[in-house]
Amino acid sequence: MEKLSREYFNSTEDFKKAKALLKRYLRGERVFFKMRLRLESLSQFTRKVLQKVRTIPYGETRSYKWVARKLGFCKGSRAVGQALKRNPLTIIIPCHRVIKSNGEIGGFSKGIVVKKKLLNMEKQCLLKF
Repeated sequence: MEKLSREYFNSTEDFKKAKALLKRYLRGERVFFKMRLRLESLSQFTRKVLQKVRTIPYGETRSYKWVARKLGFCKGSRAVGQALKRNPLTIIIPCHRVIKSNGEIGGFSKGIVVKKKLLNMEKQCLLKF
């Protein structure tokens, strides 16, 4: 699903760890991608959006509006959506957890069907515990 690029990781070790965690995640395991990422190639605003999105807990969602407000941009929902389109690590930086404030699914670079699958998979995993 997601092809990882070495350029976004600080070390070969982090890259290998991310690949292993991603495989486990896609098998339906609850994993935490706690590693530093190299996002210098992205704009400062995009980096801030992605950093905020990384704080959304596994199995939960937040709205584009929530992200914008947390960054101090009360009317920045569309800008947040545009920043999320540039997310190079769509699962590690879980932009699938960002939905519209009216509860609709919103967009996703990998497609809405994939976004729904990821959200459902996380919810199912939480029900196991």
